[in-house]
Amino acid sequence: MTDMTIPANERGAVRVFAVDLPPEAAKEFAGGAPGTVAQALGTSELGARHVEVFDVADLKGVGLASYLEQGLGVAPGELDGDRARLDAVTGTVAIVLSGAFDGERRSLAVSSPLRWLGTWHEADAETPEIALSSASAEGAAPIGEAGAPVGASPGSRGLILVVLALVVLAILIWILVA
Repeated sequence: MTDMTIPANERGAVRVFAVDLPPEAAKEFAGGAPGTVAQALGTSELGARHVEVFDVADLKGVGLASYLEQGLGVAPGELDGDRARLDAVTGTVAIVLSGAFDGERRSLAVSSPLRWLGTWHEADAETPEIALSSASAEGAAPIGEAGAPVGASPGSRGLILVVLALVVLAILIWILVA
């Protein structure tokens, strides 16, 4: 059994598990996903859009490592040491993306039939910190009263009310004349 903790608000992680079952039982396990995967991970339900269970043979000529890289956006450098091992995987795998946990912190207890193969990260999962060098990027923006644009004068609000009153008056006159 493997224990792991998913941090709150995690994004960009791709966890891959082997499904250690005979082919027919693996098909049944895949058909019950994401519920069967959640149960084997010892957690509550998982977001279905972020869980994949399939037979690696379905990747015909692509290989698991290339699928992770090209299909799921895993950074190529992350797979360098694991490419041969991943491409040697046969049978059914379960892939669980960070979104499956809905941003919640989760403690997982990976149990049979799942066997953790590894966790890799999407290429763009890390948001780079950019230093802004413009003088206009420094300090805080001015905050006006609620609902009023910053710098709006009280006269401009009065003008809006006058225009609105004239429109209402014009509609009333039109209704009475018609």
